[in-house]
Amino acid sequence: MRGRTARVAVAVAAVAGLAFVVPTGGSAQAFGFTSEIVMVQADDGVGLEALVLEPWGAGPHPLAVFASPWTMDWTQNVLPAVTLASKGYTVVSYVARGFMNSGGEVGVAGPRDVRDFSEVIDWGLANTDSDPARIGAYGLSYGAGISLIAAAKDSRIKAVAALSGWYDLPESFARDKVRSLSAGELLHTTGKEKGRLSAESDLRLGQVYDPDLSDADYQALHEWALERSPKTHLDGLNANKPAILIEQAWGETAFPPGPMLDFYNAYQGPKRVELRPGDHAGPEIPALMGLPNGVLDPVYRWFDAFVGGTDTSIAGEPNLRYKPRPVGRPFETYSASAEAFAAPRRLHLTEDALTPSTEVPTWARTIDTDTDSSVSGGDAMVTQTLNTLLLEPSPFPVANINREVAGVWTGQPAKTRMRIRGVSKLHLPYTPSTARGTLIAYILDVDVFNNARLVGYAPHTWAGATAGQPRTADFTFQPTAYDVEPGRRLAVVVDGKDTLFVDANKPGSAVTLGNTSTQPWVDIPVR
Repeated sequence: MRGRTARVAVAVAAVAGLAFVVPTGGSAQAFGFTSEIVMVQADDGVGLEALVLEPWGAGPHPLAVFASPWTMDWTQNVLPAVTLASKGYTVVSYVARGFMNSGGEVGVAGPRDVRDFSEVIDWGLANTDSDPARIGAYGLSYGAGISLIAAAKDSRIKAVAALSGWYDLPESFARDKVRSLSAGELLHTTGKEKGRLSAESDLRLGQVYDPDLSDADYQALHEWALERSPKTHLDGLNANKPAILIEQAWGETAFPPGPMLDFYNAYQGPKRVELRPGDHAGPEIPALMGLPNGVLDPVYRWFDAFVGGTDTSIAGEPNLRYKPRPVGRPFETYSASAEAFAAPRRLHLTEDALTPSTEVPTWARTIDTDTDSSVSGGDAMVTQTLNTLLLEPSPFPVANINREVAGVWTGQPAKTRMRIRGVSKLHLPYTPSTARGTLIAYILDVDVFNNARLVGYAPHTWAGATAGQPRTADFTFQPTAYDVEPGRRLAVVVDGKDTLFVDANKPGSAVTLGNTSTQPWVDIPVR
């Protein structure tokens, strides 16, 4: 017990000075609090380690329950825990089962993991002076997914702050049935190294990136992931109507922003979504380290409005807010997604260019699909790398793209700032040489020196094709907000491989691209 006490004392002391500076959103008084580490016993006998912070002032206090991120413990959440405790909240920040000092096995946000959240609430109400009518849930990444599903099951949860979480887990594991190679492998390997995966979790996470996965096993993976999706539990959320705050990164390689915006549109309770540049947890990591980047401020204001009841100002603000890419742009605020995003502007693909003209000569080009070009969607979940702090993938020279394995189409320099807002789509006819295969499409922002930044990417796969028979690929990109400055150009690139995805291309495979069967085009939503 002495070692545990020392551990929590060091962690809390390290951020206590910061915590009294960070809170925003009203004149909430700063409180002192006690801190200890406990083992919360689940009803199956498994112990869940938890950091408990309890204010000194007279209760009952609002209760904030935190669920830990993937492979991590409560130390990752010390700053927001201390901040809320200093504002008068009881905080119980627990470690999800199967990780670190908590017992049991990892169920990947399965029913047992979700039930743990409610049992931690039970423990908090029974063992601290907390108010059963004022309970909030907080989670980052894995903790966000668990918190959202728990709020669908437990009507006591009045508010949720879900940072870098997911809505549709099958869509996260496979986009257009193209499975996520690097994200699946990373989740699986880190889960095995730093946690205790259940046999089923081990099997299913391995299937995410298995190159030889059968159709039957893919369907089983889909059903397993569907149960672990807040999307499946939307009816429960709409019935309970907790106030839900979503914070997400535009460049998410693990849990893309599109499904979270679908959630925002489908959810009928109080809600707010904030989107920023970066990859998985990229905006949050500096904030959790104590850097005042504003990411945690909405969390504190959200809890004060819908749990503590001390400052309700955020409830009256526009509930869709985002920072465009690249970094450094100011926030834009809207009251609905319909006004936040733009109508499409169509460009047609010639042999090597993008043009608004519909008069395009006939053309065709064959590319090999079994070799990667120099274009990539990035490294999955670039946590703890330089890109985490830069919040953008590094630029790369367009001249390095191998035209034998990639089609490249470049537009004219922009005369004014091109404000891309929404979902881009690419319609591309192709003729495959094989029955199965994969294509990856990219939209790039190219500067005057011919260096490119990634705007977005999207995969497409096919099966059961007849070699030599024309087909059509329709790529749907993730929504984004991106500014192309004057003098810069848009480009579209298509190749067959990306380290982010499990592709179906075989050695010697190729596709012929062209406009002999139908006209290829790209729709860019521009304001």
